[in-house]
Amino acid sequence: MNDTEKADSVGPESPEKIAAERVQRLNEINGRIKVIGGQRTIEGAVDLSFLELTELPDFSDLYIKDGSFDCSNNKLTSLKGSPMHVDWHFYADNNEITSLEHASPYIGSFLSCEHNNISSFDHCPKTILGSIFARRNPITSLNGVAVIDYGEITADNFNNDQYKKYLEDLKLLESMDSETAELFDKIVKTI
Repeated sequence: MNDTEKADSVGPESPEKIAAERVQRLNEINGRIKVIGGQRTIEGAVDLSFLELTELPDFSDLYIKDGSFDCSNNKLTSLKGSPMHVDWHFYADNNEITSLEHASPYIGSFLSCEHNNISSFDHCPKTILGSIFARRNPITSLNGVAVIDYGEITADNFNNDQYKKYLEDLKLLESMDSETAELFDKIVKTI
């Protein structure tokens, strides 16, 4: 009996079954990576969901072409190892992530990071072309959130109108000279 057959015989949710699935999926993903123009690239989706991962493999130099990255439903506390570029969606729901640090800097569609322990948008990817779904996180401020052109933001403590107001204030602040911006910042902090 080989390892996969042993894992199949001990039940669908057993640690042995999950470990066998983890090895199988990682081998399949690594087998799809090609170097195109000097860039490590994989075409299509990368699915690492439901593998009980506590950390991601190092995909930090990986370009996911025409696909999504899914590391949801694991036991991750960090996004270290995330791909450098994801053409479509980035799923990191249902983990124990505390920060968006190390998330892919470029996400071509939406970022979904619901049901985690993320407390701020600091380190939020700067390029997200779609929506941000961040419900069920203890986020208390919009500071650091990405500017998204197509889509909206959903979080427990903020709605899309508050996000739009935040962006307007940010544009106003950026349009000021440094002395006026500093004075404005001091006034806002005293209110």
